Amino acid sequence: MTNPFIPSGSDAAMVLLWKIFGNVVNTMTSSPVNAGGAQVTDASNMLAAAFRYFDSGVLLFGSLILTAVTIFGVSNSASDGEVLGKTWNTFYTPVRTVAAAGSLIPAASGYAPVQIILLYVVAWSVGFASNLWTNVVSSVVATDVTQSALNSVADDTNFSNAVSQAIRMEVCAGAMNKAFNSLGLTNQAGQPLSLSFQTKPINGTWVGTQTAETIIYFADPYAPGSDKLCGSITLDDEQPVFKDAANAAASNGLQGLATAAVKDISTNQTLQTLRSDLASARLDFYKNMFSPDSSSPVPSEANAIMQAVDSAPPVSAQAMAADIANYKSQLENTIQTAVRNDISKQSTDALATALTSQGWTMAGSYWNNLAQIKDFVKSASESTLTTTEPDEAGIRSMFSNGDMYNAVSSIVIPYEVAAAEATKQALALPAAAGTANASPASPSLQSNFTLNDFTAGGTDVKQTVAQIYNKIPTWLVGKVVNAIGQQDDAVMHVKDIGDSITSVVDDILQWKADTTAVLAGIGKEADAVSNESVLGTNVSAATGIVSGIVKGISTFIDERFDIVKPALYTLMYLGNWMSIWLPMVPFYIFALGVIGWLLFVVEMMAAGMLWAAAHTTPARDNSFIGGQMQGYMLVMSGFFRPALMIIGLVASNAILGPAIDFINAAFLAKFESVAQGSELMTTSIAAYMLGYGTVLTSTFMMAFGLPQTLPDRILRWVGAGIGDLGEQGARGRIENTASSQAQQAMSRAMDSANKSPSGKDSSNPGASGQSDTGSKRHEEMLEAQSVSRYAQTMTDTGEGADISSRSERQGTEAKQQRDIEEKRHGEILEALGGRHQAQAMTDTGMGAAISPQKD
Repeated sequence: MTNPFIPSGSDAAMVLLWKIFGNVVNTMTSSPVNAGGAQVTDASNMLAAAFRYFDSGVLLFGSLILTAVTIFGVSNSASDGEVLGKTWNTFYTPVRTVAAAGSLIPAASGYAPVQIILLYVVAWSVGFASNLWTNVVSSVVATDVTQSALNSVADDTNFSNAVSQAIRMEVCAGAMNKAFNSLGLTNQAGQPLSLSFQTKPINGTWVGTQTAETIIYFADPYAPGSDKLCGSITLDDEQPVFKDAANAAASNGLQGLATAAVKDISTNQTLQTLRSDLASARLDFYKNMFSPDSSSPVPSEANAIMQAVDSAPPVSAQAMAADIANYKSQLENTIQTAVRNDISKQSTDALATALTSQGWTMAGSYWNNLAQIKDFVKSASESTLTTTEPDEAGIRSMFSNGDMYNAVSSIVIPYEVAAAEATKQALALPAAAGTANASPASPSLQSNFTLNDFTAGGTDVKQTVAQIYNKIPTWLVGKVVNAIGQQDDAVMHVKDIGDSITSVVDDILQWKADTTAVLAGIGKEADAVSNESVLGTNVSAATGIVSGIVKGISTFIDERFDIVKPALYTLMYLGNWMSIWLPMVPFYIFALGVIGWLLFVVEMMAAGMLWAAAHTTPARDNSFIGGQMQGYMLVMSGFFRPALMIIGLVASNAILGPAIDFINAAFLAKFESVAQGSELMTTSIAAYMLGYGTVLTSTFMMAFGLPQTLPDRILRWVGAGIGDLGEQGARGRIENTASSQAQQAMSRAMDSANKSPSGKDSSNPGASGQSDTGSKRHEEMLEAQSVSRYAQTMTDTGEGADISSRSERQGTEAKQQRDIEEKRHGEILEALGGRHQAQAMTDTGMGAAISPQKD
């Protein structure tokens, strides 16, 4: 059985001691810290030289004490007739004196025997504390890691769009095959032309990132260009390539650090394996969706749409929305099963070794490791994909004969239109109750609008955008409440809440960026079409109206976004604070405690020499300890301090859970009552969450201060404490500095966001014009308000202006006000003109709208 008090050479605490005191600590570990032959640093040599000279001075002082004891002992012997006199004539007097004198003689390393003994005590305390921490982690690692990982399986916001794209691809392929069969087309092999499900993997490494892509498409292997007919889905999986730090450490001779690095790399490789397994599980799920089996999700939905076009009743959008939600729930269950199975492959001992390989000093980073696992699972459970629509140019090039192209299009287009309309309606509807899992699903963030969506005035697009903005508060409250209700480690519980907030804000910002880009592209497409001529008819008027509608809706999106932008940025920083900074608090505070422990060891080394020198004096009672009890209490403090810090850390986490539950119970009672029907309530939610985050920050700082305060107080109670070495003051400075920096960062981000209006590109003249118009209108309103206030002030104070001048001034002010109102009215009519004209196009027919005007 391994001695529980002997530390490993890879223990981070022993590595730190080796860097401070040099090779003298090599004999105290199970394996040398510098087995690779690394040399000690100049700083450790300087410390050894300093102690060598200091120890020589203490030895001289001890020699003087020993000389005085000898002289007075001879005198007392002559006076009392007993050896050393009646007072000093005890068994332990010569033992104490000789032992203390011998422990003061400096060794070749520069340290005296008493200091080496104290270093042994410190080394044994390291082994004891490290084994204590390993036992703590081993008892909970299996359930803790698994539960934390499962709670991080994210709501895949890209899945619904991917499924709708898959259904359209399947319908397209089925319609193409139907056209090919009716026309009798063949491929280059002389076989009937037929599109089938295909996948193509693409792997590579770029700038330290390993990329694995899988392209899903329909094609005929013997028909070049057929892969462009129905579009594609590309699944991306990217993960960093971890460098081998073990070889770098070993090359420098630090075998202990190399061993620790090997275990750390092993942890990273485990995470890479986990991410790869999740990506494989997701890819398999997508492949199964396209399985030729008629019961598979995508073929069954595609068959229903095609049958509806042929003869059957139309497809229910509500039923399709429920099916998509069920498929999404199945994917989430698949990912959760993969996470559970992957973690179960790792034995409890292996996980505990990976999380405790560097000893007790890295106990504070336990939650960092959990957070790393959670982040890996969260990012791996979210699909990173791109979709491409059928390539019209590729279709035309494949069917170079115009008649053949028209024949194929006449068969395929009705099915494609039906598929596009069915999936569009399904995505616009909420999932049916009970179809998804307990996690609140995100709203359908539709951004794949087309030019056809604006030909009827863009009412549906505007309604979709308004619904998304109005659902933001409901989405936020649902995510936060769900995260609060999860069972997880106390620290990871707070991270779950922060992740839920950032995921919502990230999705909204991403939707805003995608929608703005799509609308910009549609606007350019409308402008390009306006310059074309179809059958000699000028379509400039119609497409000009559509272009105006697109710009109007783009402005509508920007203005609505400006309402929620301050709250979203506040929530974004608060979410990152809760998901990144707060989980790091245990490490920050515990690291300060470790630094305080290192200072204590150096202090103990210096105090040990003086304690040994004082030990050369005879004791009044028959005791080896004598009057030097405080020195022995110092030794006890050096041994138990690391273990007490571990006890304090574990107790902090145990206290934090009930404390957060108490705060959440009071918080939820108010938070769930927030009205959620309008985006205006996003500001209220941000205010609630800001107060919640402030309370959590104070709770974290109080709870995780226990590893610092517990050893000091307990050892002080038994008379062995040395007091605060500055780590508690440093903890307060960290809290104040972090809070101040966070406020400054958020303030600067808000200033930057306000200086660069959302969704408005300075290179876009239309967008710039909209920004200038809005700014000018705002300035005019302020000017009108200031004029009104000035006039009211003059009236109230009764300034001595005559009636005629006052009437003239009021007439001027009234004229300015009328000019502003008339200008604003004109702008509103101009903005609404496009909508009315588009509605007229719908009511009277496109032909009437674009017919040539008569003179």
